Order: sequence, then structure tokens, then C-alpha cells
Amino acid sequence: MVMQTDIVVVGAGPAGLMASTVAASAGAGVLLMDERSWAGGRLGLQTQQLQGPDSMYRGRTGIDFCRGLLDAAPPAGVKLVLDSAVSRIRSVRSKT
Repeated sequence: MVMQTDIVVVGAGPAGLMASTVAASAGAGVLLMDERSWAGGRLGLQTQQLQGPDSMYRGRTGIDFCRGLLDAAPPAGVKLVLDSAVSRIRSVRSKT
């Protein structure tokens, strides 16, 4: 697959989802890739309610939290590719 992009984020766990969404919201072309068939990492599989600040986690499971992160990524402009192991990333600069 050939795709022009500014940033490639490898790993669609919570940190990768958040980083890619923030970068895309700032105007970068972002490709987010993960070798698994789902986004959210291990937190995205957690069915228990999360512990921590009520303002962020009140009544939410890891699945709910990651679903919110995943729902925000495409509207921000993130291109998500799952089931794809990354073995090499090559930077090609155009001559402009």
C-alpha cells in the first residue's frame, strides 16, 4: 500500500489512538496501524469499570473508554489500518 502521510503511528492502543487524533486535529495526515483486528489494545478489552478520576472514568469500562477514542479518530482525519503488521517504514521526500 502506498499512501502519502505526515505521521505514521504504530499501535492502536489508547496512546496511539489519542496521539493520532491530536496530530490529525492539528492538520497532520495520520496513518494509524495495528497488527491486531481491533483498536484499543488491552484496555479496549477490559469489561470492569475503570478506577481513577471520576471526571474521566465514572462508570466507564475500558471498552467504553477506547470506543470513545476510536470514534473520535476518523472524524479528525485519522486513517486506521488494522490486521497489518508493520515491518518497515520508509520515508520518501518529494523533490519540490
